[in-house]
Amino acid sequence: MNGPDTSRPTRLPEPGDWASSPPPGIAEDEAARLVETEYGRPVRATALYAERDANFRLDFEDGTQGVLKVSHQDTDPATVDLQVRALLHVEQTDVQLAVPRTLLSRDGRSVISWTDSEGTPHLVRVMSWLDGRALALDSAPEKARRHAGRFLARLGHALRDCDPSGVSTDLPWDLTLFSNLRPLIRFVDDAQLIDIAERCFDRFEESRPFASGTVESQLIHNDFNPDNVLFDTEDPVRVSGVIDFSDMVEAPLICDLAIACAYLIRPSGDPVRDIEPMVRGYHSIHPLALDQLDLLLQLVECRLMTTLLIQAARAASIVDDPHDFGGSSREAGVRLRRLAEVDAAGATRYLKETCS
Repeated sequence: MNGPDTSRPTRLPEPGDWASSPPPGIAEDEAARLVETEYGRPVRATALYAERDANFRLDFEDGTQGVLKVSHQDTDPATVDLQVRALLHVEQTDVQLAVPRTLLSRDGRSVISWTDSEGTPHLVRVMSWLDGRALALDSAPEKARRHAGRFLARLGHALRDCDPSGVSTDLPWDLTLFSNLRPLIRFVDDAQLIDIAERCFDRFEESRPFASGTVESQLIHNDFNPDNVLFDTEDPVRVSGVIDFSDMVEAPLICDLAIACAYLIRPSGDPVRDIEPMVRGYHSIHPLALDQLDLLLQLVECRLMTTLLIQAARAASIVDDPHDFGGSSREAGVRLRRLAEVDAAGATRYLKETCS
């Protein structure tokens, strides 16, 4: 493990990237035929939402479930290989940590190829289905938030020694590349949020939190949001699993915690009290150093700002907004306003005292 590589090639995401490059065009019946042909199992396929891939829930005749993922045509095969390896690594490192398992095709492959009607090849995987239900983490009981923090820390430990070969180096959601998003401020039409955004980027560029190389990097999940965290249906405060490893990056572990905390801030109340249970839960498994706690609130703000800008850019680039990117951007704006009211120095002292 090393410090973040600040010399990595980067690419500024433009909204046209998302508007002009939709997920693979594969219908439910075609997805079912693909699985039956390649995996030898009759199945019913139901489309699920995904940003860039085509995902389907699979209901097999034997009563079991699975997930079919047809990767976007621009996906690097090395990135798909990394996702397969990472899931296997977690399974072997912490067998009680529930993550999807990759199922093999009839001829023993973990990844197969499918060609669409235009002759474009796509990489395809089938994974196991994880039971559980998503919770709105900002309104979840304190015990649930604390358990989520413990689960995330265990996941970080399980990924610690995983070979990051093939990891994305230009993902817009990578907090170590946050500065690249500054031009997207042009898609924000709220004066207060523009001011918050400018100050957020100024602080990040002045402090350069990852430049020293003293904060070690490793492979992280990078998207511990409420849609990806599953809670036990019979014990709703216990995390039963985590899904969607498609946004993994190589970054400091504190980024994973900051991303998770960004979804805990409520429209009213004290943001620090909102995130405290998760921070304590995380710290109980992976003790946080003082310099990491110094970064936490700043990185929470960076994640919220990332959501605000990327989703605002998406909403502006398409006529129809079926996934409510604009709504997601506005929700991030509400949380950013709440966080802007916090005395960051006092809040950090409080979190340090809590963890001590």
